[in-house]
Amino acid sequence: MLQGDILTPESRDRIVRMGKMFNLTAFDANMIIAIIQDQARRGIAPQLCPAAGEPQLRMVTPPQRRTFRQIIQSRQTFTLAALLTALLTLEWLVVKWVF
Repeated sequence: MLQGDILTPESRDRIVRMGKMFNLTAFDANMIIAIIQDQARRGIAPQLCPAAGEPQLRMVTPPQRRTFRQIIQSRQTFTLAALLTALLTLEWLVVKWVF
């Protein structure tokens, strides 16, 4: 996504969102972006930037694995479960009414 050593705001936002899917904080995702951009500004080819920045990338704390309880307690999971329950109940009522 780098264009030379430049990253467009849209690309940065996309990377930060991807980082959140991997349970990274926005700060950590931006830190990784800054490290890679720094390597690109030093003249390293973009495909080699992650390897060249490995010592700096070790400073970024790996994301914590979420426990099953944390996943269940998340708002999105609860909303999805409630929606699925409502749809299944509605389907059951329709089948019962038709037959």
